[in-house]
Amino acid sequence: QKEQTERFENRHTIRGNKLEPDAIALYEFDHDVDTIKCGLCKPDIASMYGCSPDALEGDDGGLEVKSPELKKHLQYIHNDVVPDEYKPQVYGGLFVTKRRYWDFMSYNEDYRPFYKRTYCDDKAYVKWAAAFEPILNEFLEDLKRIIEHG
Repeated sequence: QKEQTERFENRHTIRGNKLEPDAIALYEFDHDVDTIKCGLCKPDIASMYGCSPDALEGDDGGLEVKSPELKKHLQYIHNDVVPDEYKPQVYGGLFVTKRRYWDFMSYNEDYRPFYKRTYCDDKAYVKWAAAFEPILNEFLEDLKRIIEHG
């Protein structure tokens, strides 16, 4: 039997994959930093959960990049917050890696980029993490029971 891996793609993910290297290069230039590409980050080797950042910056930061079409990009700039639909990725990156901050970047090749930084001590993140951690722990305990007892 042949193993098959399904990959979700649509015009938005294809666009994002194409533009992400340019976006990260601009982020590095604008912030005068080097980033590293990485795969799965986990809190420790035994953890059953993790995140996959678009890039990591030094020992302190992480980066989530989106490359929306211009109308959506301009909305992000106007609203001047991490969009609600991406908070789980930004907050999850902070939660998993325990880094000091996580940057959300919206990149559109036809306009200036938008950056929004979330720090690990921001009230909204702290509140989210306090609510999320017990839910995660309960899920992991349930998963462990299922794996051990079938």
